[in-house]
Amino acid sequence: MPPEQPPTTDKNTALKAIHTFESDVAEVLKKENITKEKIAIAESKRREREPIQEPPRSFIAKTLHLTILPAKVGSRTIPWGLIGIMGGVIIAIFIGVLLYFGVKAKGTGMVDTLEPEPTTSVAKLSKSITLSPNDARPAIIETIRKKAQETAISVSGILALPIRIGSAPATASDLFDALETRAPASLIRAIGPSITFGIHGFRGSQPFFIIPVTSYDYAFSGMLSWEKDMLDDIGPIFGVSSRDMSLATGTTTDEVLSFDLQLKDVILRNKDVRALFDKEGKILFLYAFTDKQTLIITTNEDTFRALQGRTQAG
Repeated sequence: MPPEQPPTTDKNTALKAIHTFESDVAEVLKKENITKEKIAIAESKRREREPIQEPPRSFIAKTLHLTILPAKVGSRTIPWGLIGIMGGVIIAIFIGVLLYFGVKAKGTGMVDTLEPEPTTSVAKLSKSITLSPNDARPAIIETIRKKAQETAISVSGILALPIRIGSAPATASDLFDALETRAPASLIRAIGPSITFGIHGFRGSQPFFIIPVTSYDYAFSGMLSWEKDMLDDIGPIFGVSSRDMSLATGTTTDEVLSFDLQLKDVILRNKDVRALFDKEGKILFLYAFTDKQTLIITTNEDTFRALQGRTQAG
């Protein structure tokens, strides 16, 4: 039996190629005569035709976008974004103002823990004298006098007794109004708000006022104008009564009417002082400007000297 011969292959018969994605693409490119350059150009044109997807934006970004590209209404444009921003700012300011005044109103309870600012370098602070807003003038004078007399103080000591009306520190204007004084308006405007009432431990408790001055000329002329009513207005706080003094000068009507209750000029420690004297020549009441920023009202020369030294040192 003859040996088995291997099958013969026709050289002209080509094997079918295995199809792949790359071979298919290459075949199409070859048939259509497509180059890489043509592909790049086509891709570029496709991207130009497709709309660009806008990424998500925040409220502020959208608002700014609307500001730049406002909506059109007829022939006019309305900047809705700008209007929105301005409205937001106005609302924020309005809320801030409400919060400020709300906190300020509630803060009245906090004021109770604070003392007014008298000249702390002049006198140590003591407990406050609290007046009711509804107190009449006689009750106010009695409360202040009683507190001054009951407060313990060392010899030559100086204490400030802050005065409150209700829960708030009393300003000079508040106190003068409560006492129904006839101090001229020019004087009230010429003095600062932080009036200081206190006592000096000299022969008991000698009361005093220290009042800051903002306009010396008006304060000086205002005090002179007030002199005719000053003793009746605030004298009782200092234990000085024009009526009692007049009656104490004599036993007849003529002697009483002839008594001069006018304040007179005197020099104390090189300062011009306006003082009221009794019939023996003793000072009962005085006021003076220790400088153009400070007014002192008290009852005697020793207290004035002590306060003058401290106000000038402070």
